Amino acid sequence: MIKFKDLKFVDHPRGSSGTASIATTIINGITISVGFGTGMYGNGPVSDQFEIHVFDESGTIPLTSENDVLGWVDAEEIQSIMDSINQDLNFKRDKLINHKQD
Repeated sequence: MIKFKDLKFVDHPRGSSGTASIATTIINGITISVGFGTGMYGNGPVSDQFEIHVFDESGTIPLTSENDVLGWVDAEEIQSIMDSINQDLNFKRDKLINHKQD
C-alpha cells in the first residue's frame, strides 16, 4: 500500500517566480498529485501544508462539491484520501466528493 511518506517530491521551476515541488503516484488507476511551493496551495513539509489534485483518464475527480483541488491540506488528510483509494479496487469518482475536511 502506498503511503504519503513514500512520495518522492521533484522540484519544478515556476518561471521567475520560484520553484514548486510535486510528487505524483498512481493508485488503482487514479493519479494523485501532491505539491507545494510557488503558485501552489501549500508550503510543504515545514508547515505540513500541501495541495492535492486527484484525477483519472476521464479528468479531475473533485475532492469536494466546491473544489477540484484542495489546498493547505496536511499529510494525515492526504494519507486518508490515499487510503480511501487504496482500499477500494472499484473506486468511483463520487466517493471522494465531500471527503472529510477540517
